[in-house]
Amino acid sequence: MPKPTRPIALVLLASALFGTTGTALAKGPAHIDAISAGILRLIIGGCALTLLSWSHFSTLKDQSRNLLLGAIAVASYQLLFFYSVSLTGVALAALITIGVSPLFSRLISRLKRQQAPSPMWYVAAGFTLSGLVVLVLGSENSVSYDQSGIMCAAIAGCAYAMYTESASVLIKHKAHPTASLGAMFFIAGLLTTPLLIWHRLAWLNTSRGILVILYLSIITLTCAYVAFGKALVSLNPMTVVMLTTLEPIVASVLAVFMLNEDFPITSWVGAGLVLIGLLMVGLSTPQQTTVRQ
Repeated sequence: MPKPTRPIALVLLASALFGTTGTALAKGPAHIDAISAGILRLIIGGCALTLLSWSHFSTLKDQSRNLLLGAIAVASYQLLFFYSVSLTGVALAALITIGVSPLFSRLISRLKRQQAPSPMWYVAAGFTLSGLVVLVLGSENSVSYDQSGIMCAAIAGCAYAMYTESASVLIKHKAHPTASLGAMFFIAGLLTTPLLIWHRLAWLNTSRGILVILYLSIITLTCAYVAFGKALVSLNPMTVVMLTTLEPIVASVLAVFMLNEDFPITSWVGAGLVLIGLLMVGLSTPQQTTVRQ
């Protein structure tokens, strides 16, 4: 069967944009609050996705249950991941979140009695997970073993797999992909807005703060999830989640060249293992039956 080259490229594009989030936050004003930035990102980015797909919202009719489940998963992922980052640092939080999500996605697939992936998928999973471990643990200074942070990151990984699955279910019910994700993110933003009461927003009083939140919202959420949603039309959630393991590689490379962080040879080896795994995922992915929008 032909390989779905375009959908795979769209997922990798979305993953690359996701990978710029940490660097964007680091380039923000001093004392930028990651939690409030995450909530505002959901609200602004969700609004933009909603506006882009407003004419397709009729396709979401009778899908309130899936939308709500997806929105709760989005909100959980956003808050738990950022909280984990504050406790363990970006490296370990990303390792656990990205590492757990393909495994949980496979569990969801198994519970739904869906077709098992090819043997190459499991080999690819081994390469990517091993690569992520080497990538992060190659720099001892980047790791802080906080049990609460580790638990939050693991749950965040599960939440990521869950909202990807919810979006896929909506698309299979002929909902428009951008409308599905827009509604989920906008509802997630509404659910988390009350938490802004306990977080600092003074960093928004600067031009740099405004530029950072617009970049995080429009580029790393709106643009990224337009591509992500289009890919879900042709790829199963398990494949999509696996392909997003490109994200920590992009984040690491940007940290080296833009934040002047150390990146030892062992971490480069880890990045190479992840890339081998991604290549294997691409080679083992058949073209799915698409839903025309």
